[in-house]
Amino acid sequence: MFKKLLGTISVFMDDWSYLIISTLGLTIRILTIVIAWSAGGIVGAALTLCLPLISELYWFFIILKVAGNINNHYCLLMLGYILTIVITMAVAPFAVFVEDNES
Repeated sequence: MFKKLLGTISVFMDDWSYLIISTLGLTIRILTIVIAWSAGGIVGAALTLCLPLISELYWFFIILKVAGNINNHYCLLMLGYILTIVITMAVAPFAVFVEDNES
């Protein structure tokens, strides 16, 4: 019973989490380029465009340092993005239980 419930939740999360992950990823990417443009001009935006993961981590820590806390839009978006990926990866294996019971 618990396996089937967990599997059903997993299938539901699997459908919605990829949409959420994609939307958050695109939002963070655009926001990072805008932040780099405003702080570093065309060179900063070009480097941010060419180095996605490195630049997002760099701007995360710069904004965290400038703001002094994690309570800002960019840091919260990044943490929500990472948390969504971790939860999706943790729950995804339980979708097998639903597939096994249906066949």
